[in-house]
Amino acid sequence: MLRKTISILGISAVALMASACQNDDVQDAANDTKKEVSKEASGNVKEVSGEKNVSAEKPSKEEAKDDNLVFVEPSFKVHKSLTTLYKNEEGTVDYVGTNDSSENKNFNIVLRATGSLVDANINKGILRLIADDGTHFDIGTYNYSSVRMIDGDKYYVYDTDEEIGDRKIVRIDGNLFENSDSMYEDKKFSVDIKPSKKTMEIPDMKFPNTVETVINDTRENDKAKIKIEKLETPDITTHEFTVVGTLELKEDANTVPEMSYWQPELQKREIDGISTLNDSDTFYRNTKIHFTKTFSLDYSLGKDEVEDVYFSLEGELFAYNIRTGKEIKNPNITRMMLDSTGINEDEWLPDGFVDVSGKRVYNAIQLSHGTYDFGIGNSSRIRIPYDVGGYSKMTLDVGASEKATPTSRPYELYVYGADFNDDQEKGLSGTVLAKKTITKDTPLEEMTVDIKGQSNIYLFIDTGIKSGEEEDKDENYLPIIFSNVTLEK
Repeated sequence: MLRKTISILGISAVALMASACQNDDVQDAANDTKKEVSKEASGNVKEVSGEKNVSAEKPSKEEAKDDNLVFVEPSFKVHKSLTTLYKNEEGTVDYVGTNDSSENKNFNIVLRATGSLVDANINKGILRLIADDGTHFDIGTYNYSSVRMIDGDKYYVYDTDEEIGDRKIVRIDGNLFENSDSMYEDKKFSVDIKPSKKTMEIPDMKFPNTVETVINDTRENDKAKIKIEKLETPDITTHEFTVVGTLELKEDANTVPEMSYWQPELQKREIDGISTLNDSDTFYRNTKIHFTKTFSLDYSLGKDEVEDVYFSLEGELFAYNIRTGKEIKNPNITRMMLDSTGINEDEWLPDGFVDVSGKRVYNAIQLSHGTYDFGIGNSSRIRIPYDVGGYSKMTLDVGASEKATPTSRPYELYVYGADFNDDQEKGLSGTVLAKKTITKDTPLEEMTVDIKGQSNIYLFIDTGIKSGEEEDKDENYLPIIFSNVTLEK
C-alpha cells in the first residue's frame, strides 16, 4: 500500500475548463501525451491497450544491490483516463487515472504537470471524485504521498482510504485555488472522466537506504570559515537529510547560526538553527564548532528524480546532489530568499504570474508594497536578501506585473552587496552592484550582476510611498515580478 503523508506543498495553477469544450481538448491532450509517455526506450513509462498489461522494465535486484538502492516508492498501474484539468500556453495539468483493486484495494490517484507547470504547485485545493455508483470522496493536501519526475513531467500521487470495489471514477469536481482566495468561485470546475481499458505504469522510485556522501567543501568570507564535510541520510524512510560540518566565526555571536535550505522538485524551504554541542547560545570567534543540521523533506528522495538540495550558512551557498556529491553549478534560488516578509509567492496563485507583455512565469515571486519599516509612516522599503557566497555571477528576470495600473509609480531597483546597511539615522550605505528602472510598462527583462566576492546580496527598492499618507493606495504601488534568480560559478 502506498504511504499517506501530510504535505505542505503549495498548489499550482489550475483553471476552469468548460465541460462543453472538454472533448476536443482532451483528445488533443491524449494525442500529445501518448507521444510523451509511451517512451518505451527510456524504460520509464509504458502504456498498452486492452486487457493485457505490460509493465515497465525494473532494475534487477543485483543492480539495486550494487548501488545500495532500495525501492522507496512502489510501482503501480493505473487505468489511463487522461483528462486535462488546466491548459495554458506554458503546459497542462492532467488527471492521469487511478489504480485498480488488483494493485491495491484503495484508490490511488495520479495527476500530472507538463511544461513550465512542473515548477508550479497543484496541491492546495480540493478535488471531489465521483464514481459511477453515485458515491464520491475528496482528495487534497492530506492525501498527497509522493512526486515522481518522468521524462521531464511531474507526476503527483495521492493515497486514499477509499475502497475501490467495482467503482470507476466518472467525474471530477473541484478547485485548485484555496477557498480563502478571491478567485475561488471563478475557478470551480467540473469535468467528465471517460473510463478506459488502457493502462499505464507509474514506475517505482529508488534511492540508497543510507547515504554518507563526502563533500569536503571549505569556504571563507568576512563572517566565518565553513567546511561542509558530508551529507547523510541515516534511514531514507525518515525523509530527512543531515548536513555535517564545522564553523569558525570571526566575531562572537549570541544567537544560534541559522542554515536555510531549498529542495527544488518538492519546493520545500526551511530556515532553522544548526545543532551543536554548545551548552548555551554563545559562540566565540576563532573557535571550531562542529555542527549538524537535519532537514525534513516530507516525501521520498528518488534517484535521478528528487535528489538535489541547496543550503546556506553565514552567507555561503552550497548546492549538491545528495546521492552523488556532484556540485550544482547553476542553482535557481528565486524562492530561497532569507526573508519572505511581504512577498507573494506563486503557491498562492495557481495561475502563476503574468507580466505586462503577457508572459507567464512560475517559480517566481511578486511584491509591490514595503516589506520592512522604521516605524509608523516609514514602511516604504522593499528588501529581499539572498545568500550567494561561492558564486561569481547572478542573473535574474525582473519586470512589471500585468496588474500594474496607470498610476503605478516607477521604482528604482538596486542590487546591493554584502556590506548593505539601512540605518534609520544614517540612511542607506553599501556597494551598489547593479541598478535598473522599472515602470508600469517594463516587461520581464534579464539583469546580469557581478557578485564575485559577495557572501550576500540585497534586492532593494524604496517605493517612495509612506504608509498612512495620501498616496498610500494600492493602485499607486507597482507590482514587480522576480523570476529565474540563477547563480553561476
